[in-house]
Amino acid sequence: MGVPVGVGTDSRFTVLEEMETLVDYGVPVETVLKGATGTGAVICGLGDSGVIAPGKRADQLLLRANPLEGLRSAFEQLELVVKAGEIVVASDRSGVPLRPLTPPALLA
Repeated sequence: MGVPVGVGTDSRFTVLEEMETLVDYGVPVETVLKGATGTGAVICGLGDSGVIAPGKRADQLLLRANPLEGLRSAFEQLELVVKAGEIVVASDRSGVPLRPLTPPALLA
C-alpha cells in the first residue's frame, strides 16, 4: 500500500521528464502511467476523465510503441492526439491529415 501518484508538472520538467524521473527513482512504469491518466484524474476530481469508457471524455494519445518498454521511445513514436473526441495532432505516418492543435481562445 502507498500513496496515490499523480503526474503533472509546474516545474522546469516536461511531463515526460517527470514520468522518467519517477521511474528512475523506482516507481513502476505502470504506476507512473496511471498517475498521468486515471489516478491523476481522480486526484484532480475529474470523474469524467482518465479512462476509456462510454460517457467519458476522449482525450487520448496513440503511440506506435509500448510505453511499458520505454517511456521516451514510445512517446517519440506518437501517432495521434485526440482531444474531446477530435484528432488534433497526427503524425505523417498515421494516414490522417496533419492538423495542428488550435490554441484555446484567451480569456478576457
